Amino acid sequence: MLKNWIGAAVLTAAAAFVAYPADEIPPAGETEAPQQMLADVHILKPEARRATVTTHGQVRPRWQSRLSAEVGGRVVSVSSSLLTGARFQQGELLAQIEDSTYRSAAASARSELATAERALLEEEQRGKLALENWKASGLGGQASGLTLRQPQLAEARAAVDAARAALAQAEYELQQTRITAPFDGVVASRSLNPGEVVQAGSQIAEVFDTSVFEATAPLSASQFAQLGTAAGAKAVLSSAEGGTWQGQVVRIDPSVDTENRWINAVIQMQPGASVMPGQFVTIKLQGRRHDALYAVPEGLISPKGQVWYLTPQDRLQAFEADPVFTANGVAYIIPPQGAAEELRLAAPRSGYLRGAAVQSRIVSEPRPGAALRAASTAEGSMQ
Repeated sequence: MLKNWIGAAVLTAAAAFVAYPADEIPPAGETEAPQQMLADVHILKPEARRATVTTHGQVRPRWQSRLSAEVGGRVVSVSSSLLTGARFQQGELLAQIEDSTYRSAAASARSELATAERALLEEEQRGKLALENWKASGLGGQASGLTLRQPQLAEARAAVDAARAALAQAEYELQQTRITAPFDGVVASRSLNPGEVVQAGSQIAEVFDTSVFEATAPLSASQFAQLGTAAGAKAVLSSAEGGTWQGQVVRIDPSVDTENRWINAVIQMQPGASVMPGQFVTIKLQGRRHDALYAVPEGLISPKGQVWYLTPQDRLQAFEADPVFTANGVAYIIPPQGAAEELRLAAPRSGYLRGAAVQSRIVSEPRPGAALRAASTAEGSMQ
């Protein structure tokens, strides 16, 4: 038994001698230094940038109207421009109501006006004769208004005014038998057919203006603060179909949405924009200018919302990412006080500790956020 134990010890010593040559055998009591963690470092410098606020909205026409008949009668014609989806020009005839009754009323009103004007001329002559007769009579004092026929003259003038107003009303009603387009637009819906008898106030069609479109942009309180002076802010609107249009904030809703606390900014799109009411668009608004912001790809922000960076001594430090704004996968941030102007950001890994020394490896071209996250996850799992 003792011989077997001595033989095993000799074999173990021989194996150790083979594994470690004499000049590489570590001294007694010493261990190999731990290898430092490798960190991919992206160097960022501050730049002056203008905030971009991104939101979504829905296109609507500036004007959308319900056309109604102002006079009643039988519909004698309907233009093809009044069909649903048809386009029309301002002033274009859309429908015609039978107008014989209204032409007769206008003719009668013109006759009554002529009669009233003749009566006024006759009364003016009578008034002149009454004044001459008073002077010829030699009576002293002041002649009364009744003697000079002044009340009759006022009555005749009022009759003329009434007749003119009646004629204007009759001509207006005659004109309203021709239903014309109030602006350049498109027919959204129609409720009028040839041969029907309509009453005054009957709805004919619903139309919307195509010359100017607007979009309402809902903004959170922080987004609204980034706009600075919101009125007049430039905007770029884009659709999922690939369309892009320019716009400008023209007004702000004076009240906050009570349901979700949004502040609504109304954007007027460029004239002639080829969009459709109800179309959803992505809206990017140009906000306030910041003198020094760091453009941090989202891949350099840890899942816990931290940004890791290296001190001049290559030690890890971190701060909470609080972006001023984000756009296109990039967070624009202000670093904490005391950080160097040139930030050396480390791709985040789960094994990072504050104050730990690392071995840095400069990455000249930052990769997109998705690639950064994938690479960080893979490297972290290997360690």
